[in-house]
Amino acid sequence: MSVEDGIQLVRSRLPNTWFKKTSNVNRGVECLRNYRREFNEKLNVYMERPKHDWSSHAADAFRYLMIGLDETGSTRSDWNKPYETTLSGDTYKNQYL
Repeated sequence: MSVEDGIQLVRSRLPNTWFKKTSNVNRGVECLRNYRREFNEKLNVYMERPKHDWSSHAADAFRYLMIGLDETGSTRSDWNKPYETTLSGDTYKNQYL
């Protein structure tokens, strides 16, 4: 997936994303707010690539998270209960014995 496609994916999923109010999370949200494209002052246009600055590493990590999330439509009814099996049907306990 291209960087631009990943950015568009994040934009599409942000309205359904919840952030916990902690200082670390607030810093990450601030990085997302400040993530932007490079501006070419000579041509007076924005470039295709994002600007690489203090916010880009956290924003890139969030983009990778969104790309890696499973959006197959399966929902969990009880988030306090751990998954019992993997997608292939193996139990998690057998993986770590």
